[in-house]
Amino acid sequence: MMFKLARLFGICAAAGIATGLSPGASATPITYDFTGQGAACAASCFEGDFFGTITIDLIAPGPSGDDSTVYEDIGYAADPSGWVNSSFVINWQDNTFAPSAFAGAAVAEQAATVSNGTDSDWLETGVFYQDDDPGFDHDEGATFTRYTEDTAWLSDLSFRTDLGLATGPGAFNELSFNSYFYNFSTQEYASTSGTVQIQTMVARSPTGVPEPATPLLLALGLVGLLFRRPRAT
Repeated sequence: MMFKLARLFGICAAAGIATGLSPGASATPITYDFTGQGAACAASCFEGDFFGTITIDLIAPGPSGDDSTVYEDIGYAADPSGWVNSSFVINWQDNTFAPSAFAGAAVAEQAATVSNGTDSDWLETGVFYQDDDPGFDHDEGATFTRYTEDTAWLSDLSFRTDLGLATGPGAFNELSFNSYFYNFSTQEYASTSGTVQIQTMVARSPTGVPEPATPLLLALGLVGLLFRRPRAT
């Protein structure tokens, strides 16, 4: 029996169900569907309705590393990498812009900032890519900023993923984006830039994620099967 139990718990642990969560598991990224009003210029300029998605992935409990900044006394924390990852898909008219790691991108930043100040609160997350090839000048990125003068909106320096749009006096929720490309040899040039005032932002329901108690109940059920007395024949 002890051998059977040891074997069972080994299987459960390997499957990540003995404790309910596999070691080192991170929180599930949250994707928001947004709509808004703004303006953008690419091949031509446009002003009007925008829509798309913003995905925020909290990969660490707070800023870390030599490139991070934390000032507890004034309520400010920032980290250009290692704290929050974000991605964007921005649509308008017949255009779509989604900053991503293009071929040759050598520098990437996933920046996050939290300000829980005495006169304002704000969250900011952004992604930036840049090519350091001397023959090209290529960069692209996007930044999402939520700001309010309501200092009760945030209570600490955590990057809250359960908050929607900032509200209250002086509030704004702005998504800005840009892309720039220039080939020094051929003088080929292209650019995209825009700013959107986000009006609605709705989190998608998570799918395919089991309830925390489900793995534990499964493990207990397997243990119960081992202790069941065999029926006499």
